[in-house]
Amino acid sequence: MQEVYYNFENRILIKSKIDLKLIKSIFLRFKDYSSDKEYKAEIFEQSTDNYIVNFAFGKSSSTLKDNTQTPKPFSLDEAQKIYHDLVNSKTKKVEIRISN
Repeated sequence: MQEVYYNFENRILIKSKIDLKLIKSIFLRFKDYSSDKEYKAEIFEQSTDNYIVNFAFGKSSSTLKDNTQTPKPFSLDEAQKIYHDLVNSKTKKVEIRISN
């Protein structure tokens, strides 16, 4: 059971424990002389061909604030586009370094 945010038909964002399968996840960190932030994005399969995109953000070493990017479940193709747009919006202005 994953604890996630899900936007039900009444459009109220609530925290709920539901069975979800993690499909894709990324963890980003931005650090410079005055800032140290973390960002996480995930795609979950809710049921067959129903996917949601969630994210969390906040200061490093603190509890991240959870939220959802999808008001309702989408197909995998649509969820992946939403996920990639979300990740691109967080990485387009910064240099990405990969360490081995």
